[in-house]
Amino acid sequence: MRFLFVILPIFCFSQNTITVNISMDTAANIPNPKVRVYQNGALVNTFTYLKVPHVYTYQQVNATYAFEPYFDSIPASMVDTVDWRSVASEAMYVDAPNGQRGLFLNSAQKFWGADVKEIKKLDMGQAYKILKKNYLSTVSRFTQSNLQYTVYSTHNRNGSTTQYGSYANSASDFDVMFNTANSNTVVHSSGTASPNVLFYFTSASTLVANGVPVPNNYDFYGIKITGTFIAKETGIYYFAIDGDDGVDCLIDGQVVTSFYGPHGFGGFRIGAKQMVAGTAYSLMVRMQEFGGGDGLSFAWRRPSQNSYSIQPEEIATATSSYYGPKVDWFKKETLDALTINNWGTAVPQTRFFLPVASGQYTLNLKYVVKGNAALSSPQ
Repeated sequence: MRFLFVILPIFCFSQNTITVNISMDTAANIPNPKVRVYQNGALVNTFTYLKVPHVYTYQQVNATYAFEPYFDSIPASMVDTVDWRSVASEAMYVDAPNGQRGLFLNSAQKFWGADVKEIKKLDMGQAYKILKKNYLSTVSRFTQSNLQYTVYSTHNRNGSTTQYGSYANSASDFDVMFNTANSNTVVHSSGTASPNVLFYFTSASTLVANGVPVPNNYDFYGIKITGTFIAKETGIYYFAIDGDDGVDCLIDGQVVTSFYGPHGFGGFRIGAKQMVAGTAYSLMVRMQEFGGGDGLSFAWRRPSQNSYSIQPEEIATATSSYYGPKVDWFKKETLDALTINNWGTAVPQTRFFLPVASGQYTLNLKYVVKGNAALSSPQ
């Protein structure tokens, strides 16, 4: 009798985890923070931090994870309207000479070589305050989204010019042509679609193929596209438009670029606008077709760019806003390393990025609380 021994290799798999530790700079009775988890930029998880180390098991190796901490709300009991006499500007929490934390100091304020007394004075008689100066803060959060569209049937579906002309030769002509108080104009369809669908088509058949209904065998119609534009950069943006027939682009209600009247595609018409990063602007793009060919091409370039393209990440909607207390988040080692010489260099973050290969990682976060009104919605 023969025995066959098979030796199976034993594999040891390392546990792919990220341990998240969160602490706060000063004592306060505050709810547990929540954390959004992003994998290569896509939201994949949300968890509540229960004031003990949270072990997050990541699913993809060789990826970049980002952790975005926030609060649903902060109780009104934290609101403090008492204001002591200020001798320093609020800007950052720093260490006092005896290790106590929670002092607001500006770059002109100096430490005095004495102990902090309960009466909030230094031995040298220099009065100051601890963690009492509060202020109001407002923040908006934006998320990438689709655009809204309205497709109009115009010219009484048959080319009638009894209520307005054949073509939009100005912004006011567009206003009249798309006004449903005129019986020759009716709303044919409305909805939402991606910027890539709505901002570039050389035939209405492309719209129809992507779920945007167009009337009248693609004649005697118009489309109005609206959304919110969130600038990624500060500086001069350039917006480019072309189409068949009349087209225009309005930002915050003002025409930035246009190509009015009867024509086919003839090349981009360019307009410029100064914008501020993180600021929301209302965006409207219009196109109308009387007969024959039709289409629209709309694109833009940021101050740092040399070419035009459709950039959906700058089309967004506001999802929440809040009024303080404001919470500033830092990596723990950054906040704990502050001294009188470098505290002003620390910049709060909203997301903390962690590239991982495989195995175990640790992310230590710390936050400080400022403000004078309870949060009304997520930060």
